[in-house]
Amino acid sequence: MGRNVNLSLVCHDEIWLLLPWYANQSLLDQERELVEEHLKVCVACRGGLTVQQNLLENMRDSTMIELCEYVQFANLVEKIRYTADAEERLRRPVRDIVQVKTGSV
Repeated sequence: MGRNVNLSLVCHDEIWLLLPWYANQSLLDQERELVEEHLKVCVACRGGLTVQQNLLENMRDSTMIELCEYVQFANLVEKIRYTADAEERLRRPVRDIVQVKTGSV
């Protein structure tokens, strides 16, 4: 009897891993049927499928992708500027840095 429980947990874990492929409709027929049967009885996997479907929908939304690319590019530009500023500070003699901070010439 304990063995059946373990088998059902393994089955659940396997189905859980198939949910992204089920959501994008790329499973083989046999796998799809297994997932569909499991979804009839498993609330957790139905919730996981909803998450996967929402994720897929958001990925297909080109506006979301463009926004992500814009944010990533902006972050890259900021890192480049920060690095360039740091390198410039390293090139300046210490006396110039002290003069700028103290205001003396």
